[in-house]
Amino acid sequence: MKDWFDNLQPRERMIVMVGGVITLLILLWALIWNPITTRTAELRDEVDSDRELLAWMQDASARIKTAESSGAVKVKNNVNIITAVESTSKRSGLRTAISSMKPEGDNKINLDIKDASFDDMIRWQGQLLTEYGIRAEQFSAKPSDKPGLVNARLTLTR
Repeated sequence: MKDWFDNLQPRERMIVMVGGVITLLILLWALIWNPITTRTAELRDEVDSDRELLAWMQDASARIKTAESSGAVKVKNNVNIITAVESTSKRSGLRTAISSMKPEGDNKINLDIKDASFDDMIRWQGQLLTEYGIRAEQFSAKPSDKPGLVNARLTLTR
């Protein structure tokens, strides 16, 4: 390779070196710079979206606390938490999505939900809160393999 390069005319050597530098710059941009800047922009968008969701959740939490303290929420405290979860999940169409229920005492239950509509789950949690005073103590959801559905884990308490 060195012999080949040494046998080139000075003008040809210059062209090969400039071409090599340009190729190196293009590779650096394509393999390093562009992926980093693209991922950074995606993460910024994700953070903005998460901040909006957090603000909405904080506002909703404040409104719920206000409604509870004013007595606007009338709850059925005499119904067992398992019964409340069963009846409301059947009404909301989520009962078939609940893959496991693990009670922890009288006022706490852990649930695993597979392939459920996120919107339906949120509405269902609203029903549990307004009808039975049951709220999500812990909640995590990940997208399912099926479009528009999620897999979730919840800990509900009264």
